[in-house]
Amino acid sequence: MRTFLSNSNFNFVAALCSLFLLILFSSCEKESLSVLEDNILDAKAQNNEKEGSDDDFQSFHQSFNNNTDAWADQYVEGVLGWCGTIELWTKKTGEVMPSKGNGYATVMWGECNTFWSEEADEEGLPTFQYGAPATQDPDLWSATWPSSGFIQNLDIYLDPAMFDNGVAFTYSNSLKLQGEMAFIYFAFDVVKDAGSLYINDFEVSEAGWYTFSYVYGEDEGKLLIDFQLLQKNQLLYSFPIEKRLYAPEVSTSDLWVDDYGSGYIWFVYLQDGVALPIDEQMLRAGK
Repeated sequence: MRTFLSNSNFNFVAALCSLFLLILFSSCEKESLSVLEDNILDAKAQNNEKEGSDDDFQSFHQSFNNNTDAWADQYVEGVLGWCGTIELWTKKTGEVMPSKGNGYATVMWGECNTFWSEEADEEGLPTFQYGAPATQDPDLWSATWPSSGFIQNLDIYLDPAMFDNGVAFTYSNSLKLQGEMAFIYFAFDVVKDAGSLYINDFEVSEAGWYTFSYVYGEDEGKLLIDFQLLQKNQLLYSFPIEKRLYAPEVSTSDLWVDDYGSGYIWFVYLQDGVALPIDEQMLRAGK
């Protein structure tokens, strides 16, 4: 039986990486950042904290035709950089065709930037050597919760042949606590076993582009999250996300949506050596 994410699935490096981002963005550790860096993060995040209708919700589309804006890797300097690499490809230069348009990107597990590998201890933070890219752009962190909810999509090219047996990668979305630099995470494993990839018990045996969609909604003000796996806009599989990463004892239905806004995408773990294609990142209000 393949089940929703368990911390026991992480290898040692991934667990350290996970713990690090929890420390970095947890409100109880917020004071660990310098005052200057903290003010920069808050100021950028507050640019997108609006009140009003669904029309005020920040929509975002990254086609990867021209750039990898919003994604951070080892080549982004400072506190808003991170680890691993993200690389842009075109129809002519890439090994697969894009999901849409002329380009796509690949993400890889790799070294962290200079801040996190050498300088973080000066801020009272641990140094880390390895990780995978995340969308570290505060302009996409919103404190607005649309009445229709919102959707965070990313197309990922799944090919069982790319991975060894075991956890292939761990994929996460987050929500940002309004007015604070704190996030809560919702994640699951994609697992390689016997020649196929699995999301829970759903088998992916055919290589191709798949849309990973987090659908955020509410029921009488309480949080509801559904993960949907789609291919060519056709729903293949879905399941409710009912527990938080790092706090599995807290049910999502215990959380009030008014306390949160959109967060970021994060590859918590990715098998070393795999260049995982991604495309068509989308953040928008729900239907």
